[in-house]
Amino acid sequence: MIKRSKGLLFKFAAIFSLFIIVTLTLTGVATYRNQMSVYRTQKLENLQLVSEHLANILTNSGIDFLQLQDYYVKNREKFLVPHNLSSSEDSLESYERMFTAKYPGKILGKGIDFSQLDEETKLAYALYNYEFFLLSFENICKTFQLAYTYYLIPDEEPEHIFYMFDGVRKSKSIDGRDYILVARKALVERAKHPFLWEAWETGRRPDNFGVWDNDFGHNYSCYYPLIINGEKLGIIGAEVEVADANREILRNSLRQTGVVGLILIFTMALLLLSINRFYISRMIELQADVKEYAELKNPDIAERIKNGIPGEDEIASLAMQISSMIHELEDYMNNLLATTKELHATQKNAALMNMLAYKDSLTGVRNKTAYDNEVQRLESNLSSGEARFGIGMIDLNFLKKINDTYGHNHGNEAIKKLCLIVCKIFAHSPVFRIGGDEFVIIFQNSDYENIDSLIASFKEQLEASKCCENEWERVSAAIGIAFYDPSLDKNVESVFKRADMNMYENKKAMKAMRED
Repeated sequence: MIKRSKGLLFKFAAIFSLFIIVTLTLTGVATYRNQMSVYRTQKLENLQLVSEHLANILTNSGIDFLQLQDYYVKNREKFLVPHNLSSSEDSLESYERMFTAKYPGKILGKGIDFSQLDEETKLAYALYNYEFFLLSFENICKTFQLAYTYYLIPDEEPEHIFYMFDGVRKSKSIDGRDYILVARKALVERAKHPFLWEAWETGRRPDNFGVWDNDFGHNYSCYYPLIINGEKLGIIGAEVEVADANREILRNSLRQTGVVGLILIFTMALLLLSINRFYISRMIELQADVKEYAELKNPDIAERIKNGIPGEDEIASLAMQISSMIHELEDYMNNLLATTKELHATQKNAALMNMLAYKDSLTGVRNKTAYDNEVQRLESNLSSGEARFGIGMIDLNFLKKINDTYGHNHGNEAIKKLCLIVCKIFAHSPVFRIGGDEFVIIFQNSDYENIDSLIASFKEQLEASKCCENEWERVSAAIGIAFYDPSLDKNVESVFKRADMNMYENKKAMKAMRED
């Protein structure tokens, strides 16, 4: 235990007691007048924090806000936002319903970009984001009891801006309905608003605040440039109404500065001498040792820290704790490194096993297990009414003959060659090997649209293989296809059976042609 008479708390308390007695005696009269200055300072600090908070909201949205502003600037006449807007949930629901219907199975930002959406979906997505950010500006304005918050975009016309988010809703009427007036353009003269244009041109928040009179009274304005991915986009503004007492505040500030200045020079000199002698020099020594450890990661420094700060107060106790922490940290890092290596190896093995579980070992295409999983996915699309697919069934001919005549190795060569042809022709559809000589294709994307020409190409490739010297390279196969029809098929198995039946019909036809 550290004795109270030797502790930092006791020593600082004694020094600060002397400081408080001297300061309160000499500055008691000036305390009341100083409250006005404190009030103003607090208000302006809050204004800075609000501006930074609004910037963080937009900045943290990343590419979403970049896309929104670009789209808004080009299409702002299409933004019809109800004047009585209170929530963005309806717009979100409308966008999600539209996106799901038009892009089933897709996730925006993963597999499809904003630029790939059609115009209707782009507008729905942009309207939702616009309403979300607008409500964020308005809610922050209410929460912090500000006069005004807004987001400005400089216009091509000199000293003109337009409001992307306006903290006060102005209305416009279209066909008898009231909408929020968006992209309101305004003249902002540089001479009257120098800090606004300083924020835009320098890309930094000005150290000062704009002071001006508007519809909301005598206001202090804070401006904050919005920069995302190095691109300067616009200016965030926030305003607060302050009592018209600047002259009195100035006189009080000057008076208090002189009085408090003399007091602080005297008292702070005593305070700093005491703190420097008893505490700062020891803290600097401890800081240097900790910095050296941070750079060199040498655990031997722990012993130097332990023995280099003498005494029985909090600083000495802190040195002991830091020394102990360094030893514990070294042990922890060593254990963590070993555990990380073991975990990485386990994850790598797990990923490999997962991949092999869905891969056919002979051909490298997906196996029966992968096909069953794909069927489950298609079944879920059937239940939601969003299904558009076809199934192709392919069966290799003469596999038994090749195996019996030339051996199973050549039979496997025939299977792999057929698989290569299938994958090459139907390059945009998943291929599965579900049996020894049976392959299934789930037609999708462009393969679904061009199935006739692809079937013809497939047969041409089979015909071309007849010129090969070895019999197992002259692959022959029957194919049958079927497309999902909601009036005929209740499940994927129904489509599969029709494709299988058509394949066997094709196999019979090929056999009949050979016999003729």
